[in-house]
Amino acid sequence: MARSGRRREWGRATDDTDIFPAVADDDAEPGDREDDPKPAESDKLAEVRSRLKRFGQQVVDRLPQLSVAIVAGLALCVSFPPFGWWYLAIAAFGLLAWVLTRESTTLAGGFGYGFLFGLAFYLPLLPWIGGFVGAFPWFVLSVLEALFPALFGLVAVAVRRRSAWPFWFAALWAVQEWLKSTVPFGGFPWV
Repeated sequence: MARSGRRREWGRATDDTDIFPAVADDDAEPGDREDDPKPAESDKLAEVRSRLKRFGQQVVDRLPQLSVAIVAGLALCVSFPPFGWWYLAIAAFGLLAWVLTRESTTLAGGFGYGFLFGLAFYLPLLPWIGGFVGAFPWFVLSVLEALFPALFGLVAVAVRRRSAWPFWFAALWAVQEWLKSTVPFGGFPWV
């Protein structure tokens, strides 16, 4: 049975008359009634919706870089035992360098991409620690260790315009590895 393109309008007046007119209250101000949202709350709600919409659009705009940062972290992860596909470490650093050398990558973006790279690297690589200390300390350790590649990403974006940027990237990675193996309390040099 075919449906018509018109929707039935049950219970709606077809002219400008109001079926259930509201009782006028001369003393009432806008926002005093329970069904009227208060202006301040509706403004805050509109602002939150606007921010969420902008955030969603920014994530969509950066989806290629975000995806490449995650793939690079996972590639570095599988270059370590038990997989041992060492050659993927070269690809991982190349992918991370591609993300960090984009013109659209800011300093904060470099920190974020480095942090995402670090999470994708440490979370799947360190679950064996959870067997000794539990899931929460494993997660916290992974997040703290991901801060080191995040710092690398921040500084790498700052030096990407130098003529010998590959040298600077390598030197910065070596410095962050040294820092990771010494800070805090003797560091975490296992990975």
